[in-house]
Amino acid sequence: MQVNNLVQVQSFFVELFRPIFEEVISESINKISEATPPPPADKSERYLTSKQVCELMQISNVCRHNYEKRGIITRVEFGGLPRYRLSDIEKQLDNCKKKIGNHGKKPTIA
Repeated sequence: MQVNNLVQVQSFFVELFRPIFEEVISESINKISEATPPPPADKSERYLTSKQVCELMQISNVCRHNYEKRGIITRVEFGGLPRYRLSDIEKQLDNCKKKIGNHGKKPTIA
């Protein structure tokens, strides 16, 4: 008789809490979906992590952060994750090469 009562109590609580469990699970799935980074808008563009930018530019993480603050490089975020457009980094590297090639002076028009 005790086993039968236990099964009934268990069944009662399962049915009682089912809507709550379903709601919690649904909310959790929605939060995970929202946290997943969306794909980049331009699929031909390649995006780099902070570490990859530092390696490519041969700079420290502190220097990369300072470049961001000064507006030299810009980051975009996908789901809260910082990413950098490879094309933007390549432009900055080209600008740097031009300045070094001209001893840091701005090019003049002849």
